[in-house]
Amino acid sequence: MLNHVFHLFISSNEMGNSPPAAAPPPSILPDFNLKKELAKIKKHEVHGVPSQSIIFCKAHILKNKNPDACYLLARIHLGLNYYHPWNMTIAIPHLIMAVDGGNKNALSYLALFYYLGGYQANRRRNAFKTWKYTKPMTVDPIEGYMPLKRDYKKSFEYFSQAAGYSNDGNVYYFLGRHLEYGHGVKKDHSLALENYRISGNLGNEDARKKFCELCVKKDGESVSDDDLKIILLEKNKIHLGYFHIAKIYEARKNYELAILYCDEQLKRNAGLELEDVDNIRKFRRLVEKNISAPSELKSESEVDALKKQVVDLERDVRNLTNLLHQGTVVKPAENFSIAVPVDAVPPPPPY
Repeated sequence: MLNHVFHLFISSNEMGNSPPAAAPPPSILPDFNLKKELAKIKKHEVHGVPSQSIIFCKAHILKNKNPDACYLLARIHLGLNYYHPWNMTIAIPHLIMAVDGGNKNALSYLALFYYLGGYQANRRRNAFKTWKYTKPMTVDPIEGYMPLKRDYKKSFEYFSQAAGYSNDGNVYYFLGRHLEYGHGVKKDHSLALENYRISGNLGNEDARKKFCELCVKKDGESVSDDDLKIILLEKNKIHLGYFHIAKIYEARKNYELAILYCDEQLKRNAGLELEDVDNIRKFRRLVEKNISAPSELKSESEVDALKKQVVDLERDVRNLTNLLHQGTVVKPAENFSIAVPVDAVPPPPPY
């Protein structure tokens, strides 16, 4: 009997049924490099959902609430990857965690959520990719929606902090909107103009248009030469752009150019209301009364000389566009406090 048991023991060892070996040590989690992870997602965007990036982010969040991982996970759920579904319930809590942890990139996205509020943010999802204040979706999507109260004071505070961190034209554009309409802050058209100017200098075309629209509402004499150059550059993008320039020249007592721009606006009458055409013609007649010898204006050589002056001005404007990125950046007030109540949104889901 003992021999039989001994032979069974030997046989089991020969067959490899020895006691299990010790488990291997756990693998070390690689460091999180936001720049590299963003590059990976961009490189593999056409191949579908960035599942590996999501797993990697969650691992770092579980380990130490890594703010960069929180930011990237939020961005993935805000349309960073075309194939991944929009989900505010994941994005917003992780943006808050990212900001609380010191990630500066998350400031502007969290600010945009508070600027729009949950309902409008869900309908204007594309704004988080294009940063354009576009028309909302015609259908209210339910998937990924999370209620969030609009809070202009918080959005202004976060945008101001983001402006102090980086020269982002989109941030200055929304600061301009706050100041122009009095959203969460006292209306100040002068500061709104300054923020629109900076945003336009940083390449935001919507801000240049808003800048021009605010400028033409001012008294023509108060429009500086530099501001006029921007308006000349953007005149075709502004409703009644030529007519607004005519008013500026009239205020400067340059009546010949005022009349010339009235005529240019009337030539571009497509889309003009009859009331607009009538107002332009009335204005033109009033300007003519300020010219001592209006018949001289009909001289072909006079008209050609004025047109040459306009061409020279517009050439100067084109040459100056290369200097737009040299605008002075207005830094926000220091010591802004980030005060986002933790219970304002639900905590991130468990992994």
